[in-house]
Amino acid sequence: MLATLAVPGALAPAQADGIRTFNCVGGRGSASCVSTWRHGIANPSIIPVPGPHTEQEAAESQQRDRLWDARCRPIVRQDDFGIERYVYVARDCEFGKYH
Repeated sequence: MLATLAVPGALAPAQADGIRTFNCVGGRGSASCVSTWRHGIANPSIIPVPGPHTEQEAAESQQRDRLWDARCRPIVRQDDFGIERYVYVARDCEFGKYH
């Protein structure tokens, strides 16, 4: 009877205090390795980017976005394989708004 009561607690999800990733590539005598530690539960593929700190920076960022959208006019189209891709009216828009 006591064992039956203890089992539900053992099935609770584990809480991690961080994520460690370790990757190496190389061959023929050379190698490059990277170790990354992130605190808390996080997706290691997503890197947080800080936003604007002031209202003026936010307004300037929105103005840059509007100007880029007006110049580049991004459109989503399917390629020959059915994958949706962005195409642009103007040149040099494919690398983003701030390149």
